Amino acid sequence: LESQERIDSIPEYVSILYQICDGLEHAHRLGVIHRDLKPENIIVLRNNDQIKLKILDFGVAKIQEDLQKLTKTGVVLGSPAYMSPEQCMGKKLSERSDIYSLGSLAFELLTGELPYDENTAVDMMKAHCDPMTEPLSIKECRPDTPAAEILQGIINTCMHYDPEMRYKNINALKCDLNTWWKAAQ
Repeated sequence: LESQERIDSIPEYVSILYQICDGLEHAHRLGVIHRDLKPENIIVLRNNDQIKLKILDFGVAKIQEDLQKLTKTGVVLGSPAYMSPEQCMGKKLSERSDIYSLGSLAFELLTGELPYDENTAVDMMKAHCDPMTEPLSIKECRPDTPAAEILQGIINTCMHYDPEMRYKNINALKCDLNTWWKAAQ
């Protein structure tokens, strides 16, 4: 993202997104919530025409877990552009918190823009915590996206204010991504 601003190839975007999903799904099966999913924590390795990803920095997962055991004051750790509302408010996190962050990351990977157009970390956190705020339009940010309305619905579900309205797990998200990818081809 630093050199390209976005992923231009839709098949490459899909490959990257699925690999992130697979990595998170594995972590969640082990009871680990990442808590700081962002572009800087995704390394893309190219080997000929093949792309392999590594998800880095599970350290925040452990630090946050330890802090939640020590305090009820809601210490907040993470990156404001990708944090779920419950993370912004220092509440208990779940797999659905990572799914929220993944929605934000997926939007940025595709469009080169953050899903909320805010200038400061505090304003970004306020946008995440406002139940009336929805992510920017994929169609406006990246008009060449095939089946953009389906993908917009998926990202909006990932980034729903209420964790109970998000995908219940990564597998449910992958099912909808499959539906989008079939429509996009």
